Amino acid sequence: MITRTQISATASKRRARRLPHGRRTVGLGLLVLAIGAGLAAGVASAPAQSPGPSLFMADARPGGGWMAGSSGMVVEGLGMGSCTYSLSSVEAWTVTWVNYGYDTFTEISPQSGCGTISQYETWLSQVKSYVESNAGNNAHNYWGGFMLDEETGWGFSASQYETLNAYAYNVMAGTPGVSFLATENRPVQWSLGVWNALIADGWIAPQVYSTYDPPIVNGECSTYGICINMVTWESGTTYSQSGASNVINGAAWYGWGSYWENVYRSPAGT
Repeated sequence: MITRTQISATASKRRARRLPHGRRTVGLGLLVLAIGAGLAAGVASAPAQSPGPSLFMADARPGGGWMAGSSGMVVEGLGMGSCTYSLSSVEAWTVTWVNYGYDTFTEISPQSGCGTISQYETWLSQVKSYVESNAGNNAHNYWGGFMLDEETGWGFSASQYETLNAYAYNVMAGTPGVSFLATENRPVQWSLGVWNALIADGWIAPQVYSTYDPPIVNGECSTYGICINMVTWESGTTYSQSGASNVINGAAWYGWGSYWENVYRSPAGT
């Protein structure tokens, strides 16, 4: 069975730096998978997640609405800082959905035009403190933590994103309950080796929008043995719901007792 501790061990092997110990097996069955099934799917001749997703999360901007059919919420914070949306609105709406009892992630898209890496580190710490202070045990039960979307055109280098991811890992690794870290990067924007470094600190929710994305995701599985993905899809792209997971090897991400995928809505939640 695979746990956060095992992911940490894998991450430390893929990175030169030493990451802190102490990731724990998460309650509510979070990320408890039959590793044999995931790896067997990873080398199968016909790609398809197995087990595949049974539920999906959907993006919504602060104040945005629920997407029909979804079972979880991703609060779309975008760049924050000098850009949309404000830190206070991201904090408040994360707590709102968590206190309603919905499985929730907080997505941030770090961009140099919105803030520095140092500022993003501060903002992540502030969001975490706010959510834990204002949602209490609900945060430990329903807040999945951060989902970081890191793209090549946003002014930061891969090494700067890696610095931020390592910081986010350190912020979230000691939190009780389900809260942790995921990345929602577009695989085709990076080489396999760079993408592997970017995702080393947490769970993976790759954007699978075109035929160029699956080879990177599946290459991660076959080359580095990381075969668990909460696939992100978008309506109107090459792959839509179920289509994206059908071209990815390995297993769907498991949390809160179910297997998940993620849908990006543009504009989010409007």
